[in-house]
Order: sequence, then structure tokens, then C-alpha cells
Amino acid sequence: MEGYPPYSPDFNPIELIWKILKDHVEKMNPKTIDELEECIRRAWDMITQEQIDNCINHTRRMINLCIETNG
Repeated sequence: MEGYPPYSPDFNPIELIWKILKDHVEKMNPKTIDELEECIRRAWDMITQEQIDNCINHTRRMINLCIETNG
């Protein structure tokens, strides 16, 4: 996969997880640092194993697509 840095966010499933976490926290609309911390904890607990698996599978598909198209 020439042309991509070895730690490209395009091929890192944690970037997709961060997006899910951020979306949950934004919906909770915290107003203080303490609220933000609590919202992050709650949002983290809301992420399901299925969502994590989907992020991993999406990343695998993207890597395979990149390889198939000579990236």
C-alpha cells in the first residue's frame, strides 16, 4: 500500500470508534468538565461489541479495496 503512511487514520478502526463516541457525547450536550467526563464514560459504555466489530470489518474492507485497486 504505497503512498500511505504506516499509521494512516484511513486504516485505523479506532478513528471510527472515536466518531461514535463523539456523536454520543454531543447528543448529551455536557456543559461542564465534570459533565463531559461523565458523558464520555456513559458514551463509552454505550458502544456495543457489534459496533466495534463493524468498525474493524469496515477497516478490513477498506484495506482490501485499496490493495485491489493498487491503492
